[in-house]
Amino acid sequence: MAGWEDHLTTYLRSVFSQETTIKQVIGVLMNLGVDSTQDLIYVAADDLAGALKPIEIRKVLTCIKVEDDSSSLSTSHCEELSTLDDSCFSDSEDSASQRGPASHARSSASSSLPSSASTTESVGSGCSPLGENNWHYSFNIPWNKIPSTTKKLLEDGKRPSDSQRREVVRVLVAEILAVCNKPGKRHITEIARKMVLQYPTSFRDVIEGQVVGTGYDSLTKQFISRIDNYRRLQAKPARKRLPEDASPTDAKKTKDAYGCVNSDPVLPPGETKQMQKEKQEELLKMFMHKDKDAKKIERLMVETFPSQRRDIMSGPKDTEEILKDWPFLFQEN
Repeated sequence: MAGWEDHLTTYLRSVFSQETTIKQVIGVLMNLGVDSTQDLIYVAADDLAGALKPIEIRKVLTCIKVEDDSSSLSTSHCEELSTLDDSCFSDSEDSASQRGPASHARSSASSSLPSSASTTESVGSGCSPLGENNWHYSFNIPWNKIPSTTKKLLEDGKRPSDSQRREVVRVLVAEILAVCNKPGKRHITEIARKMVLQYPTSFRDVIEGQVVGTGYDSLTKQFISRIDNYRRLQAKPARKRLPEDASPTDAKKTKDAYGCVNSDPVLPPGETKQMQKEKQEELLKMFMHKDKDAKKIERLMVETFPSQRRDIMSGPKDTEEILKDWPFLFQEN
């Protein structure tokens, strides 16, 4: 075998233990008319339904996705096919989760291939040196920077705890971003694959003794999630746009404080601080004489609201002082 068959067989061996099954898959693909790696993106789940079981079909489609990623097809195709195992970046995760493998492969077939090689690596264009997008093949995993206790577990063939695994991801993401500030999914996938190859019992995705998917899907997702969170934290918060006719004071004005939209009310037109003081004294007299004119009390309380609010928000006064200055605040209507 040569060409696409040889490459795909390598990935199929990671999910199928029987060589007969692998040969069967290759035979089915050849009968479908697959002649090159580019043809693999047109393979749908329905095409394999007659020859393979549902789980086997999903494994094959996942391997096709990995083959597509490593063959440097367009970024759009890589991201679309990656939804087969929900391992896209979070920006495309919500929309992709609504579609199945069959409909997804068909949508890939309807999209056009890129016209230039530059578009195939737009995701990783921030790599250094400029234009170098195959850095992931020579990337050395910094095992020496991982905590010694975790390293010992890996060497003993044991699985790290969730916190230890997150620490490994954190260390590696820091190294990845130091090499390429905008790594693509195929870069991350290759690094995760290397980790699983070196420490399979520690990192490989296994359920009841069976390898799930490629075996490194969950690790890839963790890397992507960590990078996504890092970018989100680094992004500057968007500034709220003000109307064109807004004055400078509008930009500095507090819109909300202590749960109250009108936390620092201004005096009504024609009202003065002296008038507020006189109304406060009138309220005190009415309280002392047990005046029951509810309408007048309500009117004066509404008119003196700015002074009440200022006294409450000023800070130094405690509840007893507020009660002494504004006794009707603590009275039921």
